[in-house]
Amino acid sequence: MKKGLHGTLTGLLGLGMTLGAVSPAFAAQPVKDINGHWAEKQLQEWVNQGTLKGFEDGTVRPNQSITRAEFIALVNRIFGYTESAQVQFSDLSSSNWAYTDVAKAVKAGYVQGYQDQTIHPSADVTRQEAAAMIAKVVGLTAGQTDSLPTLKDADRISAWSKQGVAAVLESKIMNGYPDQTFEPQKSLTRAEAVVLIDAAFAKKTAETVTFDQAGTYGGKDQEIQVIHGNVVISAPGVTLQNVEIKGNLTLAEGIGSGDATLKNVKVHGTTNVQGGGENSIHFIDSVLVNIVVNKKDGTVRIVAEGSTVTQSVVVKSSAKLEEDHASGEGFTNVELSKELPAHAKVTLNGTFDDVDVFAASISVQMVKGSIENVQVDGSAGNTSIELSSEAKIVKLVLDAVAKLLGSGQIQTATINDGAKGSIFQTKPNQTEGSQKDSIQVNTPASSGSSGGSSSEGSSGGSSGGSSGGGNNGGGTTEPADTVAPVITLKGEGTVTLAYGADYVDAGVTITDNKDTGLKAKVTYSKDGKVVDKIDTEVAGTYTIHYNVSDAAGNRAKEVNRTVVVEAPVQKPVIQDAALSVDSNGLLLNFSIDKAIDLKTKADVKISYFTKDAEGNLVPIYNKISDSDLVKNKLWDGYLWDVETHKNYSSGALGNPAYSDQIAAGAKLATLVNQGLHGVDGDMDYVDINWNDPATYVVQIVVTDNEGRVSETVEKR
Repeated sequence: MKKGLHGTLTGLLGLGMTLGAVSPAFAAQPVKDINGHWAEKQLQEWVNQGTLKGFEDGTVRPNQSITRAEFIALVNRIFGYTESAQVQFSDLSSSNWAYTDVAKAVKAGYVQGYQDQTIHPSADVTRQEAAAMIAKVVGLTAGQTDSLPTLKDADRISAWSKQGVAAVLESKIMNGYPDQTFEPQKSLTRAEAVVLIDAAFAKKTAETVTFDQAGTYGGKDQEIQVIHGNVVISAPGVTLQNVEIKGNLTLAEGIGSGDATLKNVKVHGTTNVQGGGENSIHFIDSVLVNIVVNKKDGTVRIVAEGSTVTQSVVVKSSAKLEEDHASGEGFTNVELSKELPAHAKVTLNGTFDDVDVFAASISVQMVKGSIENVQVDGSAGNTSIELSSEAKIVKLVLDAVAKLLGSGQIQTATINDGAKGSIFQTKPNQTEGSQKDSIQVNTPASSGSSGGSSSEGSSGGSSGGSSGGGNNGGGTTEPADTVAPVITLKGEGTVTLAYGADYVDAGVTITDNKDTGLKAKVTYSKDGKVVDKIDTEVAGTYTIHYNVSDAAGNRAKEVNRTVVVEAPVQKPVIQDAALSVDSNGLLLNFSIDKAIDLKTKADVKISYFTKDAEGNLVPIYNKISDSDLVKNKLWDGYLWDVETHKNYSSGALGNPAYSDQIAAGAKLATLVNQGLHGVDGDMDYVDINWNDPATYVVQIVVTDNEGRVSETVEKR
């Protein structure tokens, strides 16, 4: 029989980037430039979580301004926005790294763009822009704008952002400055962005949704409903489906001995199981990071079905953990907590990676399946572990005296000092450790023989009756499963991706003779080193490692897929841009990091705007062409080299005095000036009094010789 395995159903891939904010695989090293910074705590937390990426020199540059695109990307990452809208902005090509994030933001409803169909991804995000976005993300009701006049610079807050600014101030997500200003047009820094989004997320997740009546709740027809806060299920008979919970999930005492079912549910926080009975809690095709079982009375049964995967389960009360037709990892790591009361019973059925026992005087029963590693802590004395004939432990480590009962197999047992005198009903295949010779093997009596026991100590000796009996008759015993699953790749064995491209793994097909208790695991490496995912923003050769084992512990031969992430295309970079205005006109200075040949696909496009009272961009009018003022290579001699005094263009006049070859790093300038007349007055293309107060904005876009387009640089 066959099962399909996809990356989203193995490990914790389903949580993607957001999971890093919940349970990072490792903590990042302290960064260089935040020690003593006012936002040090939040910045370090975000770096540790992998949410905030630093620079190659080990810094995060907290005081550097953040662009609109960067801010949007952070918001999407933290709030888990994944659905995209169809978007078309004149200054954002589909090849731009920010295109996907902007499409998500538009779909989420907190970004619309400007009236001229631009989005200004490379412009710094201002405080009022950030406030307006965050107010929509958190779902704040419109703020009372009549409170804004208490700010000294309230008149500088654009009309379109006033309600958003008022809302974030009222909710304490943002604050004004001590001098009673808000600085609405001030650029937001990276540190301010982190603190702002952190506060917004805390506000959003403070809500709790309670389901206290039997019924089915959640998204319809695979549509995912996102709940940013906590969820409580407090009644039996509740089915929750197609839901992503950003906070914690509590299965409360109100469930009693009834049932609760979760289908296609992701929980980013902790799942607390406080209610449920013998039939009770079913997790189907779900992703749960941490589960804590702590029911006051009785035993709760928790079943992982389908592609369900959990990272850890902490058991504090009697429980049954069972995997049923599991195609995902199911229960991986289980901790039997010190809080388990004496004589509590924990029953396991399935395939587990690690079971750590810290509780004393409890009983653990393994009904069927296998455990890769069992560790009995020194505090867990007088614990018994019973293995049925269909159960197996690959590696057992005892640091306390324990009883190992039943006929199940233990491949290797390590007996340390604290475990001297431990008792085994079935002798391990191999024993290790300082007290390996101290164990007692007490084989139970069977039909036709008297009981017997043996000690593994150096004194040796054994006693027992002679065998007898004959054919016992009765039923048949199913032969042991010794056949390993087989993994077959879907799709190509080697995949090549463009830098920054989205990647969805094609997965594999698993064939097994039994088709039950299969446990799949997907891991990743890059250039021989273990990594937690394929990061298409880091070039290199990645390997996906697919591993599967069955309930009998048979392991399939590992299958690999190679994913090559190409180096980033080196787009042209606009450097040192500066805009100034005086009585002579509007002067733009900048340079380009690579040589530009204007006879090719290359171009340098400059668009000019003013800002109206509401902060909207209004194109400057070119009265000669009766169109918006836009300069490009067809504009004769429009670029001037400050150092060589050359003019650049490939204009229609083909003036030989103008060069079409711009050297890398050339210090370029271009001027817009009223009253600059040619012979026919045809250069007097604007009608602007430069002494009048106004805000001017230019947008620069460079296309290189191969047609690669730079990020838009905006200066005001």
